[in-house]
Amino acid sequence: MSPPTKKERAAEARASSSKPIVAGASQVQRRRVSGGGWTSRRISFYASRVYFLLIILQIPLFRVPCRAGTCTTPIQITSSQLVSNEIFPPSVVKAMLYPGAIVRNLTTSMSMTFPRWSDLFDIYNLTEAKNASAVIDLQRLEVLLYN
Repeated sequence: MSPPTKKERAAEARASSSKPIVAGASQVQRRRVSGGGWTSRRISFYASRVYFLLIILQIPLFRVPCRAGTCTTPIQITSSQLVSNEIFPPSVVKAMLYPGAIVRNLTTSMSMTFPRWSDLFDIYNLTEAKNASAVIDLQRLEVLLYN
């Protein structure tokens, strides 16, 4: 006789847990675990979604010196690097910055207007990022390498 399969063992466990306990028998009834608990998979799912929104909506997380002045979000640091190195065209960088600019405009100015596409680099101080010195970036790399 072959060993029971996983389905057969599960069916047997369900059948044995639904039987009433007989008085005097030393049988332990198992609690049924429902799928409604917070498992690590659910926590990581929701945490990744929250972190994605924090980055895309550009909620200030820190203050770091960068080529554009003081950057407060990961997108600002990335966009200042992309603009200064001219890796991507400016339209790609503006597309990354636009969702955060909308949220920033709606929360700070209390006017229900969207920022203009042509003003995005001015809003984030990126117009002179190409001409800025790379010393700040090199100092940050030194700190990362020595720590």
